[in-house]
Amino acid sequence: MSVDPRDRTLQILREIHTGQALTQRSLAQSLGVALGLTNSLVRRLVRKGYVRVTGVPPTRIRYFLTPRGMAELTRRAADSMDNTLHLYTATRDRIREQLTVLEALAVGENGTRVIFYGAGEVAEIAYITLAGSRLKLVGVIDDVKVGERFFDFEIQAPDALVEGTAPEHDVIVVTTFKKRGDISNRLDALGVPPSRVFQLAGTVIECLPDLTPR
Repeated sequence: MSVDPRDRTLQILREIHTGQALTQRSLAQSLGVALGLTNSLVRRLVRKGYVRVTGVPPTRIRYFLTPRGMAELTRRAADSMDNTLHLYTATRDRIREQLTVLEALAVGENGTRVIFYGAGEVAEIAYITLAGSRLKLVGVIDDVKVGERFFDFEIQAPDALVEGTAPEHDVIVVTTFKKRGDISNRLDALGVPPSRVFQLAGTVIECLPDLTPR
């Protein structure tokens, strides 16, 4: 995934602010970009008066933030926080809207029992959104976090769905926006009916599960 140049600037300023000895090579590795681009970015920050370079010979070069650089770091960090909060709020509202539709299909007096497929940030937001709804989380599965904890749940492998060790459930909610095609193929290979799978979409609800009591 490409990185916004403004984010690279913020990351460089943060790295220098740590006070640790840095080289352009280590900065390049941290940024995940070519050494030549890192050199260009650092030189631009020096020209802007954000960074001061000291040291001779070049192997002993040290980077320091100037007062202007510290002010720029503070400003960019605040902007980054605002953007993060905006993204979180938008994602939360999008998930809440979709889960509200799923809740309307709730079956039984005790609501709908769901298993999350995915234990990342999207799942955490979805879990918080479940509070007060008729959707009850009974288990969590994930491809790589097996054995770890997701709040009060121990994360299981997807194979638990066919091995009989997964909790009884009504629907599997795919709580990730990534590799959804791979997950669909994985569930299909496990014999999970698509009608029992609810995909959280990035923008719209793409399918609704059939929650007819089995």
